[in-house]
Amino acid sequence: MIGDLWNALRDFIFDDLSRNEVGVQLLPNEIALIRATAEKMEGNFKPSECLGPIMFYPPTYDCYTCGQVLLASSISRININVVSAGDGFRANQGYSTSLACKGCKIRYYPNYYVESDQRVYYSTLVPHWQQVEDHLFVDRELSEYFTSCMLHAWVSNQNCANIVNASIHRHKSNQSASKSYAKPTLSGKQVFRAFILNALLKDASERGSILVLCESAEQDERLKGGMEQRNLAMLRDGQPERMHACSKCEVDHLEDTKGQGHNNLRSFRAVVVDGITLGRPCCKVHNCTEPLPNNRAHFCNKHYSLKGNCVFEACSNKAEKGWVTCSKKEHRESEVKRKEEGQAFFQLEERLKRHQLAMQPKDSMAQSAVRFDVDPQESTKDPSHKSDSGNKPKKARFAQRRTHNEETVVTCCGVITGRATMFGAEAISGVSVRLFY
Repeated sequence: MIGDLWNALRDFIFDDLSRNEVGVQLLPNEIALIRATAEKMEGNFKPSECLGPIMFYPPTYDCYTCGQVLLASSISRININVVSAGDGFRANQGYSTSLACKGCKIRYYPNYYVESDQRVYYSTLVPHWQQVEDHLFVDRELSEYFTSCMLHAWVSNQNCANIVNASIHRHKSNQSASKSYAKPTLSGKQVFRAFILNALLKDASERGSILVLCESAEQDERLKGGMEQRNLAMLRDGQPERMHACSKCEVDHLEDTKGQGHNNLRSFRAVVVDGITLGRPCCKVHNCTEPLPNNRAHFCNKHYSLKGNCVFEACSNKAEKGWVTCSKKEHRESEVKRKEEGQAFFQLEERLKRHQLAMQPKDSMAQSAVRFDVDPQESTKDPSHKSDSGNKPKKARFAQRRTHNEETVVTCCGVITGRATMFGAEAISGVSVRLFY
C-alpha cells in the first residue's frame, strides 16, 4: 500500500519541492531526531549516504549540455553549516550534494555548475540559499541583513558576525540534545563574503545576466574578479538612470540645418564634473592604470622590472644594495637626509628651533652689522633669469604613488552619469578621455 502511494505521488512531491526554494520547515523535535539518527550512521555508512536536517541538491538531474542523466555513482556529499535569518537567527548542520556528467565532465552543485574553469550560476534570479564557502550556506535574508547593517549603521563585518553568533547561541531551536553537535559560528571574513556574493548576484539579476566567476581561484580572489567585472560594466554602461529624460538637466535646441535630430531638435544636457580626493596606492609609472599585485607593491606586474631602479624620476640607473637610490652624490644625499628626518633626534631639534624662534623678543636686533661696498662696474645677474640647469627641482618618489582623485560627472538633477579614477592629475584632457570616450 505504501509503495503504491509513493509511486503515485512521488513525482508531484518532487515537483513541489523543486519549486519551493526554501524547502520544508522542520520542527525542533524532528531536527533533533534527524541529528540523532545521523550520529548513529556516522562511521557505518559512506559520506554519500549520510543524512542531515538540511539537504541541498542540484536543481537538475539531467546534463544541460548532452542531456544524459546524472548518475548516482558520481555523487559527492560534504558536511555544511547553514545559517539563516528567516525566522530569527538559526544555525543547523546539513549536507550539500553535487553530481557530475560522465560525458561532459561538468559537475552540478546546488547554486551553480562548473565547466571549463568557470563557475556558472543557474539563473538570473537571486537564489534563496547562497553558498558562501564550500562548507557554508546562508539564506538571502541574512545577506540582506548584513547589507542593511553596513549601509545604515556602519557595522563592521566582525560585529555583524558577533550579533548573529550571540543570537544563535541563545535560540532554543539551535540547542541539540547531543553533546557532540557543534553550533556553527560566523567569522568576519564569512560575513564580508556573503555580502559581496549577494551584491554580485543582485547586480547580475538587475542586468538580466547570469553571474560567471572563476573556479580555480580562491574565494576572495574569485569574488574580487567578479567585482572588477562589475565595476568595468558600470564604467562602460553606467547605472540605469543614466539615459533618462529630464526637464531639469536637459534642454532641446532648434538647429538651423536639417538632419540633426527629430524636427531639427538637438538635445543638450548640463553636467558638473568634479573630483573627490580619495587617493589609493597605484603604479609609480605616470598614468599607469594597471592594478598593483598587493597593497605594499610600488609597481604593477607590467612595470615590475623598474623595481630596482633609482627612485628619482628620469633616472634609469640601478639602485645600490641597501639603498633605493643610485650612486649619484645628490641622489644619495637626498636619501640620507630623508632617513635623518625620520629619526626622533632630528625631529626634536626642529621642534627646539621652532620653540626658540617663538620665544625670541620682537625688538631684538642683530649683535653686529656687516658693511660692504658695491662696485658699480661689476656686472650683476638678473635675479629673474632662470638658471641654465632649470629651476624645477628633481623629484624622487621614496614612498608609493597614489591616485590623484575620483572624478564624477553629475547632472543638474543629481544623477551620477559617470565616474573614473584620475591617476596622474585632474587635467581637462584626462577627464575627457577617461569619462567621455
